[in-house]
Amino acid sequence: MSDMNSPSEKDEQPPAGLSKGSESQNDKQRRNDSEPTTAPAVPEATNQPTEGDEINAFLKDIAAKRKRREFQLSMVKEFFEDPLKFGVRLDSIPTSSSPSEIAKRKHDLGYRRDLLRLLLESTEAELSLLKLAETETPKSEESGQSNNNVTE
Repeated sequence: MSDMNSPSEKDEQPPAGLSKGSESQNDKQRRNDSEPTTAPAVPEATNQPTEGDEINAFLKDIAAKRKRREFQLSMVKEFFEDPLKFGVRLDSIPTSSSPSEIAKRKHDLGYRRDLLRLLLESTEAELSLLKLAETETPKSEESGQSNNNVTE
């Protein structure tokens, strides 16, 4: 017969003088299962990033990428404004493109320029018409009455 206070019993809690390191895994699990689960009074400090930290890191990354891109674009702009500063002579620009590729690109750019000019002209004409229509619109129609003569 074994005594209930025998240290060989698995259900026995360790004596108050023993450290937690001397407990067996089963004793620890049993004690943890029997303890009520309550939140600690003071939240523990964790090294886990919070959602705010993640957002801040994301925004800093975007800002850094934007600054790098702004710098790159400023260098391109500076190159086109003063290619001599970068050691490029205006009489001989180094290129790996063939003359036919250059001619095709010039044609494409000319087409784009002409298209943009036409778009700009039609936009300016529409703005002029709207300004004219605005000056001819009676004040009573501005208060919400519809004009049947104006089409969109």
